[in-house]
Amino acid sequence: MRATTAQIEFRRFRRDDRGATAIEYSLILAIVATGVIGILSVLGGDLAALFKPLVVYFE
Repeated sequence: MRATTAQIEFRRFRRDDRGATAIEYSLILAIVATGVIGILSVLGGDLAALFKPLVVYFE
């Protein structure tokens, strides 16, 4: 029995992993961004107090 064009294309699609790398990097970026946002939200007031002398100096 011969495979149809759709079956051949589906097999080719299942073997193709080029997009998987982009998705993995996107997930890593999302995790890192979430961590950075969490840290900045916790330390936000402390960071503002830390950089306030620099802001005053450059004004």
